[in-house]
Amino acid sequence: MHRAVTGPDGRPVTGFAVDQTKRMHFYAIRSDLTGFQHIHPTMAPEATWTADLDTLAPGSLRMVTSFNPGSGAGKATAFVLSRTVSVPGTGTEIPLPAATKTAEVDGYTLTVNGEPMAGMARPLTVTVTKDGQPVTDLQPFLDAYAHLTAFHEGDTAFAHLHPTTKVNGDHGGPELSINAELPTSGNWRLLMQFRTGGKLHTAALTLNVG
Repeated sequence: MHRAVTGPDGRPVTGFAVDQTKRMHFYAIRSDLTGFQHIHPTMAPEATWTADLDTLAPGSLRMVTSFNPGSGAGKATAFVLSRTVSVPGTGTEIPLPAATKTAEVDGYTLTVNGEPMAGMARPLTVTVTKDGQPVTDLQPFLDAYAHLTAFHEGDTAFAHLHPTTKVNGDHGGPELSINAELPTSGNWRLLMQFRTGGKLHTAALTLNVG
């Protein structure tokens, strides 16, 4: 996929600030909140960004780009742009799993503690265990021990949750502090990415916001 970011003057934007070690974050997710992808496009000299997506299942797909201009009127402002696209073919909608506080991936269990409230910044804690034992070897990923994004059921609205736990080498965990601000109530699909042993894991759970 190839795209350029155009500024208020109609010209392509070429200067971008680094946010969590990257100049642009790109997300893709189906309308049923499956098929999540989080990648980092590269920019060509003519200001065209290229992102290589994995195979996409047929159906409606929301694509989201987040970035901070490095100069001009929008300097240091976090922008989020999105659009919906259709992937041809016959697709099957997968029902959203029920709300829960735990998720499992690759033998790891992640437990979310805290009560998020719509429109309010609330602290959450994510505890990571494996085989019932606390995990203490989380490695930095994008300047944090976890990267958390969320998508709202029904309209696929996007939110980025910010870890506040200070990074100190390759021994993060078992508890991670999160600053969660989700704008609307309802069910959100929370995607939690973390790294151990050089491998990136992505856990998902449905979080109900009051």
